Amino acid sequence: MPIDFSKINTGVSTALIEPRDIFASLPNKPWPRLRVEQDQVLKRWFDRRNEREVDAEPINVVVLVPSDRTAQAWVSYAAHTLHVGDMKEIVDRLSKCEHIGLIVLVSARSRWWWDSRRRSATHNEREASPRAHAHSPSR
Repeated sequence: MPIDFSKINTGVSTALIEPRDIFASLPNKPWPRLRVEQDQVLKRWFDRRNEREVDAEPINVVVLVPSDRTAQAWVSYAAHTLHVGDMKEIVDRLSKCEHIGLIVLVSARSRWWWDSRRRSATHNEREASPRAHAHSPSR
């Protein structure tokens, strides 16, 4: 169910900025109240929202996508887009704990798998045709 954010703060004289208050002001909430854990996470985030210090180490992320077409959606975020045949250099760098960033790995089934399926289907069609058997030597 989509939330209509234009309904927030309706009839309230002061702006709501606390996540719990914003949620409570929603007229059509997806559920009646936040769970305790949700409220705690939002409160911790709200209390630290102005901190500019990043307290996490940079990490590498690998996103597995089913096709080159799907990989296009990641182009602006990815440090590298790889296929099975061209990933050795990056894997070597990862094994040395080098920070690379976001890596998009196109599934092995994307190019060669579908091409081989097409070749196999074409081959099977030829084998099944009566002409193919007409020219084969008889036993």
